[in-house]
Amino acid sequence: MMAAGAPAISVVVPARDAARTLGETLASIQAQSLPAAEVLVVDDGSRDATPAIAAAAGARVIRQAGQGVAVATNAGIAAAAHDLIALCDADDIWLPEKLARQARLLAEPSVDVAICHFESFTCPSLTPEQSARILVPGVKVAWLRSAMLLRRAVFERIGPLDPTLMVGEIVDWLDRARAAGVAFAVAPEVLMRRRLHPGSLSNSHTGNHQRYIEMARRALARRRGEA
Repeated sequence: MMAAGAPAISVVVPARDAARTLGETLASIQAQSLPAAEVLVVDDGSRDATPAIAAAAGARVIRQAGQGVAVATNAGIAAAAHDLIALCDADDIWLPEKLARQARLLAEPSVDVAICHFESFTCPSLTPEQSARILVPGVKVAWLRSAMLLRRAVFERIGPLDPTLMVGEIVDWLDRARAAGVAFAVAPEVLMRRRLHPGSLSNSHTGNHQRYIEMARRALARRRGEA
């Protein structure tokens, strides 16, 4: 239950065929010391129990027919009831103080988006051989969907995630935001854990190399004033 005077936060979780991990993700959202006012799971054409798991956890489920994570994220933000919006991938984990710590950063009116640090872990479902092939980076600043708490007004100012990008859509949006002078604040703590596994969003599409090249081209064009 939200305390009186606590900021109301909508959490948007885009998900596709995430039945193996979604329950743990939603449990970490429900375990926040600052409870979310609502949780929206945007099901992007799942063929597994993703929507049932989301509904059982008390989330509001929005269905779409496999249009991609950018469209799913945009749809969730559009449907969110509150002006503070947090995003989370369906396989990542939040630490209990994430929303509370970031909400304190956004209490400063000059801050538009709060992010945090993160650590990575290999999915426990992997075999030792699979885990050995995955490089686990150290603690880093999380320029990631799951790290973001932002004001709706910022999203309206910068515009939606690019629906033509099947990967890197958050990196592209963040680059647009930074180019537009959006003010970011970074919580110094690790507040999220990123799950590494072959089915994660960054590995779930073919042709990723060319898509990242296109994303980099757009970023360079923005810096040159061409876009």
